[in-house]
Amino acid sequence: MRFVALCAGAVLSWVLGTAAFAAADDPFAWLESVDGARARQWVRQQNDYTLKVLAADPDYQETFAEAEAILTAPDRIPYGELIGGHVYNLWQNRTHARGVWRRTALTDYQNEQPQWQSLLDLDALSATKGQNWVWRGADCLPPAYERCLVKLSRGGRDAVVVREFDVASRTFVKGGFDVAEAKTEIAWVDADTVMVATNWGPDALTKAGYPRVVKIWRRGHALDAAQTIYEAEHDDVAVALQTVFGAGRVDRFIVRGRNYFRTELFNVDASWRVTRIAVPDYAEFKGVHRGQLVLQLMRDWRTAGRAFLQGSVVAFSLDAYLRSGGALPPIKSLFTPDAKTIVTAVATSRDAVYLSLLQNVKGRVHEVTFDGAQWLWRRVPLPDAGTIDIVAANDADDRVLLRYADFLTPDTLYLMRPRAEPRVIKQLPPRFDAYGFEVRQFEALSRDGAKIPYFVVRKEETLNNGKQPTLLYAYGGFNIAT
Repeated sequence: MRFVALCAGAVLSWVLGTAAFAAADDPFAWLESVDGARARQWVRQQNDYTLKVLAADPDYQETFAEAEAILTAPDRIPYGELIGGHVYNLWQNRTHARGVWRRTALTDYQNEQPQWQSLLDLDALSATKGQNWVWRGADCLPPAYERCLVKLSRGGRDAVVVREFDVASRTFVKGGFDVAEAKTEIAWVDADTVMVATNWGPDALTKAGYPRVVKIWRRGHALDAAQTIYEAEHDDVAVALQTVFGAGRVDRFIVRGRNYFRTELFNVDASWRVTRIAVPDYAEFKGVHRGQLVLQLMRDWRTAGRAFLQGSVVAFSLDAYLRSGGALPPIKSLFTPDAKTIVTAVATSRDAVYLSLLQNVKGRVHEVTFDGAQWLWRRVPLPDAGTIDIVAANDADDRVLLRYADFLTPDTLYLMRPRAEPRVIKQLPPRFDAYGFEVRQFEALSRDGAKIPYFVVRKEETLNNGKQPTLLYAYGGFNIAT
């Protein structure tokens, strides 16, 4: 039931997000009213109808119970973030539907039964305040990580309430950095300063309904006294804020979202001067590593007599660029894809950049390190035929968490340091008996001659005679490679 409600809510959110661009005579304009009685009634009707269809299936109740048992199983892996030598995790179960934000030391996390410290109980907070709080994440300030900017959403809305949280006392900070409900972007600058983009009032939002004005807000000052440092255009989608606390340096950025596929990157210096980084708007900002600005290209980039292919990950010296007054320094490639390889994720740690790849739809992870002159890479030794995700990495930590799984192997969590072998620290118990099954990869030839890879999971010794009953599954869209 909760899944059906989420699906209908997602449909409504999509309609609302595109309604602003609809014609004035749109017969569905009433869906723009998020809290409107008619819109809410329509969502309830879609939920009721979908649930009725699902529940009519004779296998519904058994399938529902099995799925719920897996999703709420107490032995599932508690994935989380690496923050200051701890793993932070939001844990949800039958008694804590909204979740408990908690942490444990990384050394203890590797034990079968870690000793978790509860930081914030969202169910208890919701009951006390009479709200339906949904977790939207926390940004904790290095190097102590004792102050965090916690984001909470009422009922799962895009808008959030931001409240400063003290980890040591496990309480919200009285008189701290608190921002009322809005589609807020916020990032630490230092212990007493943040960058904020929120609903400042009339004319402060883009046509898409997101903040466009970035301000500097200092502790002890009223929010409405914050200093404006940047304004995006009304026709833009939104702005995003990011502070990179790397090894011995702090870099602040504003990302202007011109539309959903094109962005512009700006650096904010210590005097709040905002400088455009003159790279193409199809170069996505991925972070800073040892002073190198890391970008991923969504299209080919030809510059200074060189060509970098679409999908490549490239980098150049941020300091050299800022000193030059806008001239691009030498650009170096971390990774260049081929016809069968794409980069699906980029993550930075203290000592390496990690690239999650699909190579002929098989998961790979490459570890890329910078020696001050060139980038060196190695393939991380993990099993061959599954999916690999970068679970957690931190710019101030040399460790990284990686997840591997395939059709017959349960989720497996690895801990790794640069140039070291990944080590298994957790594995999900098997949910079915995989004995006697095999996974094979084949290629189908499309009409245009392209070879499309696919996997077949089957009993061993199954004949390729075209007579075996087969369940097919495929997905593609939204620039998501699967």
